Amino acid sequence: MARLNWVTSTPSSKQRPLAKTVVYVRIKAEPAMPWTKLNEVAAPGNSLELTDQQPGDWEWGFDEVDTDGKTSPLDKRFVVLGRVEFAGPTGVVSATFTP
Repeated sequence: MARLNWVTSTPSSKQRPLAKTVVYVRIKAEPAMPWTKLNEVAAPGNSLELTDQQPGDWEWGFDEVDTDGKTSPLDKRFVVLGRVEFAGPTGVVSATFTP
């Protein structure tokens, strides 16, 4: 099982407190695929367990949202790359021998 961890910014005196982090996902491809919202994690949360991520090369993006609903600029979206490997074969499940 994979886990995403991140560190949020510390709001300045001119910013509202953070309400949540929105996590997006897309398969890494050329041309780039569109982002899909994966989950929202309430502040001060900073991790998300990926319970059923399919194998492949992935990009995860992170946007901060403040208590007024304002989102960090898209050009400031932090992106991390990761690979989820295919699992190995399960193994033979039955065999017989007949002389």
